[in-house]
Amino acid sequence: KKEHRMKVYESLQQIPLPDVEEIIKKDSVRTAKQKELFSGPNTLGTRLIERVCKGLGAFFPKSEYVQGMNFLACFLLEVSGFDEFESWNLLINLFKKKKNLYFGMYEIGFPLLLFQKFLFHEILKKIDKKACDILDSFGLPDDLYLTRWYLTLFTTSLTKPYLLRVWDYLMLSNFMGVVWVSLILFTELKPLLEKKDISVFSKSINNSEELSEYLDFTRFVKRLKDVEEKMSNSQLLKLLEKYRTSLSPTAWTQFEFYYNTIGEIWKGPVVMTDYQLDFVRDYNDRDFPTLTRPKPENFFPHPSKVAPLVFAPPVAPVLYR
Repeated sequence: KKEHRMKVYESLQQIPLPDVEEIIKKDSVRTAKQKELFSGPNTLGTRLIERVCKGLGAFFPKSEYVQGMNFLACFLLEVSGFDEFESWNLLINLFKKKKNLYFGMYEIGFPLLLFQKFLFHEILKKIDKKACDILDSFGLPDDLYLTRWYLTLFTTSLTKPYLLRVWDYLMLSNFMGVVWVSLILFTELKPLLEKKDISVFSKSINNSEELSEYLDFTRFVKRLKDVEEKMSNSQLLKLLEKYRTSLSPTAWTQFEFYYNTIGEIWKGPVVMTDYQLDFVRDYNDRDFPTLTRPKPENFFPHPSKVAPLVFAPPVAPVLYR
């Protein structure tokens, strides 16, 4: 029920997030200040970024707001005609799917993000050893590119034509989507890698215009369609076990939920209903000074109680406007 979801969105704006509200304001101003509608603290775009990020932070109390979400909000606001509710709505749909688990990229300890970066390096080693060796020789920290790519879902590193196709793919894929996209980018950037100029490479991988110059649009889109065939589920499960054995007790505590859920997904074939796919991990009530956050089961009721789809699917057509 869209009206109900819109009321929940407005109620989330009233929940105080004392630890992050000031950070949201600062990040919102810095997000896209080169664009007129985002150029200052009181511009329309900046204020809407603040509201979308506040809605995300209040809905996901285990992570609240994390830097990177502001770029997601900015991109979706632009492609949706500055529809703040639909932008937030799409992100909630994307994050809450059991197959995606994207909220795990932002939780304390970044449990899913660390696993995704581990998978990137392990799979690159298997599918393109030469590119992997050159990258290793650079000694670039993951935070310089992978962390930025994943937390922003590539919104700061690709031009809009590529971004639209990447986001279409991410909505159809699972939590591995960001890993496969980054692997495609690196194999497409092999000519740049082979120059072995670390300064040029490190500059290009986070500059959307420069990075896109190294890509062939038709080939890039085609590779999105078949990239997942590079690794079987049995191979991925072995990597999951390898990662598990490398974890400290603290890291294992943070990752255990993801280990179990990812194992369930990869051990398939598993037929999942829409309800099983639409779930939020343990985001129940917590105490707020002025407002009690709605329970996820009230926001996303069981299908037996409502029409077939409670939460409308991501508004993909909006991305083509």
